[in-house]
Amino acid sequence: MPGCLRIHRAENQSGAVINKKKRRQMSNPGQSDEFDRMKDELRALERAYEANGIIDWDAYAHGGRDVERVVVEVRAKDFRNGTLRLTRPCCLRFTEDVIVNPNRPSMCKGEDQRETGIDPDRDLDWWPDLSDPDQIALYGAEGSEIGSAYQLGFFAAIAVETTGGTIIDLNDYHLAMQSEFALQQRFFALIELADQPFVFSQGPSAAARGFGRNLRPARQVMIKNGTLGRSAHHAIHGNNPSEVVLSNLTFRDYEVAAIAINGPRHLLIEDCVLQGNSAEVPVLGTYSAGRFALVAARRLLQMPDALDPAALAKLQRASADLAADMDAVFDHVIFGKPIDKSRQAAAALFLNPTGHVDGNAYGIAVHSRGMLAGPFVCRDVSFADGLNDNKDIDACKVRIVHTSIADTRASVREIVALGPVTAPDTPPAPHLVDAAGAVLPFFPTGDQPGIMDDQGRPALTSLAVLQFAIAEAVAGLPLDQRPPFPRRTISETIRHWASDGNQRLVPSDETPGVWQIGIAKPERFQVRCNGDSMHHVNKGVIALFIQAVSDLDLDNLLISNTVNAGAAGSALAGPYTSGQDGGHAGQAKQIGYTGAGARGAYIGACTDVRVRALRVMGVQSHWGNATGIELAGGTECADLTGCGSGQVQAGTRIIEQRQTAMPNGAAVATTLRIAPDTRLVKVSGFHDAGGVVQPGPLVASGITILSPDCCFVPQGRF
Repeated sequence: MPGCLRIHRAENQSGAVINKKKRRQMSNPGQSDEFDRMKDELRALERAYEANGIIDWDAYAHGGRDVERVVVEVRAKDFRNGTLRLTRPCCLRFTEDVIVNPNRPSMCKGEDQRETGIDPDRDLDWWPDLSDPDQIALYGAEGSEIGSAYQLGFFAAIAVETTGGTIIDLNDYHLAMQSEFALQQRFFALIELADQPFVFSQGPSAAARGFGRNLRPARQVMIKNGTLGRSAHHAIHGNNPSEVVLSNLTFRDYEVAAIAINGPRHLLIEDCVLQGNSAEVPVLGTYSAGRFALVAARRLLQMPDALDPAALAKLQRASADLAADMDAVFDHVIFGKPIDKSRQAAAALFLNPTGHVDGNAYGIAVHSRGMLAGPFVCRDVSFADGLNDNKDIDACKVRIVHTSIADTRASVREIVALGPVTAPDTPPAPHLVDAAGAVLPFFPTGDQPGIMDDQGRPALTSLAVLQFAIAEAVAGLPLDQRPPFPRRTISETIRHWASDGNQRLVPSDETPGVWQIGIAKPERFQVRCNGDSMHHVNKGVIALFIQAVSDLDLDNLLISNTVNAGAAGSALAGPYTSGQDGGHAGQAKQIGYTGAGARGAYIGACTDVRVRALRVMGVQSHWGNATGIELAGGTECADLTGCGSGQVQAGTRIIEQRQTAMPNGAAVATTLRIAPDTRLVKVSGFHDAGGVVQPGPLVASGITILSPDCCFVPQGRF
């Protein structure tokens, strides 16, 4: 057995035998009876709906309470004008393949009437049409509760808003985004298990009313029998749903995750095949920032009398320039048109050279309540004796069985942020972002430009020019006239730096990682690393990501070919280890830069965990750690039986390494890692399939058990 393996008896450090109640929980088969009853109830409902009759979507959409608990047949045409909102229980049954492309705008045409490019003077833009009374009724007037949910466009093909008995039967058909819609609507789920994409106070509009004050999560839902294809973000997403069954589904060409569910109660995923993240993502996160910036500008331009004339003129010019740049990218991606020389530099800001998503990527992600944007969850106190059982924010009762996850891939990019320096022992001030929360990229990232030159003077892209124009326009409005979105986010000092052209933003001679404007009484800004384009904490690529779940059951899962091709972290903040010395302010116990890692399966901050026959083969990180299976974050009372992993390769692009300087640390490869903060863990019959590789002379660890409270019984077989 590899030299770093540490095997411990089933005793804790004080010598006490593991609590008998906990032992029974560890060996308990668990939740199968509960989930069988849940499935039986949903199947009985489906039979009852069939007996009640079959109608089409128009009859359901225009009906009232008298039109529910029936089978509703849907066709591609039903998605033509936007999201299908399921507001009453039914069985939604597909009758053909559906490629979603709602409210498609007009296109330019050549003499042969073939489309040649997007119409710059279009009215529609894949957005809710608020000139149409029917669409206002469906998607809300601006400022309304429903309108808040749709303020950044159609966030889903289907939104499940019901709280009792809904079945979505794909009926062996295929649901996906059309490629041009996927390009233009960058935040999206094919199926959303709620009436809005965020919980209140989260998302780009968090400073005001958010995306709606009253989340209506779905309850008692089954999605089954078909394929969920191209999505610009998720295939299935939800916040706080309960009694959810995902059965016999195939997922492919999702960008961020196939399944991402926060705060579920009773979630069953069975007999699903995840074929991998898309390898043809045409644009970077900057394109999403550009789309949202144009929406923000359009809203401000609808109130011209309230804006300062100079700010209005600047906003109009900047909006037109960015729209032209982005239309050129659209025409290039969709129609194959070459980009004009005058716009090539601008287009390079948006085009994705790798084809893989440039942020954190997952296959299945199940998380506690709220966005999966923060750090790995860590428990500082024991779950023993009920101290932290059934916390309101946790997920509970999750079962995933007979499921495979292949080809989870990404090239994670770090976007270094700046935030104002605050006094010692005070909370950090918000980092500098635009009106929709996108990080202002002062520094270049790989082949992508920053917004200042090597002398510290502004070198603004067309996107940055509009971002600053929006901030200036909002700042000039009276407080009672400022809209909830766009919001004012850029400080007056930085706005003046961007418009002046003579001021310089330069490194401080006194403090590493601090930049300043001016010499006498300078304005000072702290570098903040380890975040993506929206300043979510970087966590890398994780095929199966489960955290903060109580009562977790995994059985017969196969994970293969998990790859993170992202670069090593920036050294602009120096050798930081945490959020206190240059890392992300929210990275908690993550050490240094954590965006380059790859994990097959990660189980963190969970309690009452049963894992059977979890097999992970092929995990690779170009510049960071690679781990087959990991238990961490204070996970307690876990039983792993008959699991195994192999072909784990860390730092494959690092030629030689003894100890990489922080913030990146050494690239370590591990087939199984049991973190030191885990408790009451039993591992039996684990099979180390070998193929563990890491750079330099360091010995690959294979199995690494750091917990003093783990019972390890070695060597099993797949």
